[in-house]
Amino acid sequence: MIAVANNQLESGQKAAARKTLEQVVAKYPGTEGARAANNRLKTLK
Repeated sequence: MIAVANNQLESGQKAAARKTLEQVVAKYPGTEGARAANNRLKTLK
């Protein structure tokens, strides 16, 4: 799902990417993917 968010960002869909990353954090808490998604979210704000 992080790859999806990256593709969304590359195509200018910032809001969709933020939502996708938030879904990763919610669905997979405590995982490496959730940590990566959180880090990516911080760069979007």
